Amino acid sequence: MVSRFKKFEKFKILFSLLLLLSLGIFNSASAIKFENYVVVCDIDSNNKINTTINLEIYNNNTEEIKEITYIIPHKINNLNVKSSSELDTYSSILSGSSTEVIIKFKNPIKKGEKGNLIISFTGDLVWDKENKKLLSFSVPAVDSDFTMIIKLPMGASVVSPAEGLLSITPQDYTIDTDGKRIFVKWNKQLRSSDKFFTSTVSYAILAPNTNNSNIVETQNGRLDTIYYMLCGVLILITLGSFYGIYYEKNKNRRKNNTIKEILKEKEKLLDEINIIKEKYNDEQIKSNNKLKELEKDLENKLNIATHELNLKDESISELNKELNNLKNENNKLNVLISELKTSLEKSNNDLKNKLKNKDAYIEKIETTNKTLNSKISELTLKIEELNKAINAMEQEQEQKLQKKQEQELQKEQEYKQQIDGLNKELLKYRSELRKKEKEIIEFKNLLDNYEKTKEQMFMNILTEDEKMIINLIKSKEEITQKEIVEITGLTKPKVSRIVSDLVERGIIRKVKIGRINKLIISDELNGWL
Repeated sequence: MVSRFKKFEKFKILFSLLLLLSLGIFNSASAIKFENYVVVCDIDSNNKINTTINLEIYNNNTEEIKEITYIIPHKINNLNVKSSSELDTYSSILSGSSTEVIIKFKNPIKKGEKGNLIISFTGDLVWDKENKKLLSFSVPAVDSDFTMIIKLPMGASVVSPAEGLLSITPQDYTIDTDGKRIFVKWNKQLRSSDKFFTSTVSYAILAPNTNNSNIVETQNGRLDTIYYMLCGVLILITLGSFYGIYYEKNKNRRKNNTIKEILKEKEKLLDEINIIKEKYNDEQIKSNNKLKELEKDLENKLNIATHELNLKDESISELNKELNNLKNENNKLNVLISELKTSLEKSNNDLKNKLKNKDAYIEKIETTNKTLNSKISELTLKIEELNKAINAMEQEQEQKLQKKQEQELQKEQEYKQQIDGLNKELLKYRSELRKKEKEIIEFKNLLDNYEKTKEQMFMNILTEDEKMIINLIKSKEEITQKEIVEITGLTKPKVSRIVSDLVERGIIRKVKIGRINKLIISDELNGWL
């Protein structure tokens, strides 16, 4: 009866401790991606557990990883931390039945870089009752390829803790052995939504002549069944407490991240507006320079075309002069021919009148007639040649005029196409300028809305106690922690914790006035509140 009473008292104490847990399970920046997560638990014959946790991490965010906090939901001893990145310091803080391991890097892990952490420690985590032993071990759950291995001591064999209870949980495990010891192994894709991973193994140390591969199944009394059922209930309560602690830790972390994101968003908006203004000014200068260059180019082309047209006009005027000269010469020849014909007719008439009496002149007249006919033929041939030359020159002049007109039309079309292209380009630049002006107006409106709502956004991420303390500091301008305790009625530890948290987040800061430490709103947020 005394032993049973002691067991129930033990359960009562454990239950009370588990309900009073106040630390989170795992705390790390959202920038961390865990690629491999390996946990090895080696149990020796004295019920001591030697644990090694190997974490391969990858920074997939813009911020450097300077510090990582890993929370183990057990009391541990002999902590040791190693890393591929040079460490600055590491320490552990015990709170209730949990241990918070804080690791600071000397060289932060930058974006896109990888690193690993090896955390090793010992602990008394095995429950021993009448040679039946039970190990229950929990680790935080994160998105990763997860492996856990539990190495039982030599001579140990898996047994059932009580009738109806499983020897090993969870059930997706494999069992292996090296001929001396039994290994229980879990391989799975772990998700952060699981919050934790807890394994339990029940085993017993058998006599030396017992075969290690046999699994001993025993039946115990009703008290043993109640004992292990209460163990299971306590484990569930522990896990629930860890989840609540984890949620509170993440809540504070999200607040800090939200403040940082708001400040970054403001800087980004201002940078984008400055970039758009500079781009708008550069594009306007480029457009003006390009228009001036195009105007000069067109002016040069028009001058060249005008000069060519003047040269061609001079050539045409010379051809016209030459043609007029030929026409004048042709007219003179026509007059001469007409005069010769008149003279010939006159001579013929004279000859006809003189034939009767002057036969002697017949031969002379015939000779003269032949000479005149010969000259007429020569003149006729010359006239035909002149007419051909005149026709050829007229055709050449018409061809040159036609070619000139075609060239002028072609150049006129080219100029029109260039002018149309320039007009389209001008319209395009004007459209882009209007778009940029609209974007600048939108960014200004967005910035104005942000300036109007930033105080409300900032206050929404604070708890009621934090809001009350901040409003009190704001109204008093400067105040001591003691005055806050007296005015708000909050406990001194709670006020101290909230003030430390607000100072760490850069919302308020401590100043020394004389010999008294007072609190004021930080310079960065003075215009926000």
